[in-house]
Amino acid sequence: MNTPATFALSKTNEIVQVVTIDAETLKAFFVKETLKHFKNKTEYGNISYLEGVPGPTDMVDIYAVYHCFEMKAFAIVPTYVKSVLSRIYVSDDFRNKGAATLLINQLQIKSLGCVSDNTTALSLYSTLGFKVVQKGVFTNNLER
Repeated sequence: MNTPATFALSKTNEIVQVVTIDAETLKAFFVKETLKHFKNKTEYGNISYLEGVPGPTDMVDIYAVYHCFEMKAFAIVPTYVKSVLSRIYVSDDFRNKGAATLLINQLQIKSLGCVSDNTTALSLYSTLGFKVVQKGVFTNNLER
């Protein structure tokens, strides 16, 4: 997905673009989102998703959802296993609009991990056909 791809979100029909971005662009987004969470006192459960790119940046592909020229979500997948989701995050003001569903489906994700107490994400993943294949104390592994 090197060139921007345009989609309508499933829940709102808002037009978004999905593009690949570099680690520096993602880091700038991390800073902006982190400051917003501290200002709104919503850092619990959010900041851990904004703490750097997992693994060497040359071994992951980073996809971003833009709406009105502003990044609203991202997904990170390893370059060597494109069907595995390393991380996904959607800005507070853009949640429940279909951005995560769009990324997961367009990237053809088949496997992911999720924090065990993130019931919102687990519900979404179940809706998308994922099943828990390994239940852990802190994280669950899911596949579809």
